[in-house]
Amino acid sequence: MSSEVSTLEIRRLSACSFDDAVKIWNEGFQGYFVDMTLSLDRYLSRLQREGLSPEFSLMAFINGTPAGSLLNGIRTNAGRKVAWNGGTGVSPQFRGRGVGKALMRATVDLYKEHEIQVATLEAISENESAISLYQQFGYEVVDRLVFFNHEGALSERAFPQPNSQTYSAAQVAPHFVGGLEFYDESAPWQGHWQSLIRYNGEALVVSNANGLAVGYALYKKNRDEQGRDHRDCAASMCSDPSC
Repeated sequence: MSSEVSTLEIRRLSACSFDDAVKIWNEGFQGYFVDMTLSLDRYLSRLQREGLSPEFSLMAFINGTPAGSLLNGIRTNAGRKVAWNGGTGVSPQFRGRGVGKALMRATVDLYKEHEIQVATLEAISENESAISLYQQFGYEVVDRLVFFNHEGALSERAFPQPNSQTYSAAQVAPHFVGGLEFYDESAPWQGHWQSLIRYNGEALVVSNANGLAVGYALYKKNRDEQGRDHRDCAASMCSDPSC
């Protein structure tokens, strides 16, 4: 009586076919909390838009069959080398066989190789198994994000400010925000100014009556099928509690 010995191998995404990469992405997120299914074109667009690198991303193979993947991005933000895990998934047929741990272990080694100072990711709070896996490799929950959605036009008085006449706002390029003294470098990866310049990103800087910058908002433009603009706020910060 003989039994087959499974061989698990980790490869860089840059050494794999994109057909395999898309296939394992879609399999890896089967049964997820939201629909993450991507076509090849949308997968490639996501890599570019989110600043994810095939060189730093990984795929797992069991006996030569794609079993899971982990997408990574690396950048310097406010003087620190930061990495972001932009998606970890394991095919249902290979779950419970240590694939996720192998991908995380290889990712930690990659981060050490590239002298990463801060490693980040976001996980849906109900995804307890994934959060537990990340915590085994040193991740800690440092904040909770809430996403709001509104359809249709906002009222002109949606955000009334009794002292708003003392402030002025100017549209600037996203990189300008990165040079502000109070720029929040701890914001989630997609809220960095570097992410905004990749995807129709713009920025507003608010100044007080003395011309001193006291707040900012980073946002991106989405267009509907009629070409009309819709703006999504990605990050904001104010150094003046009264603004």
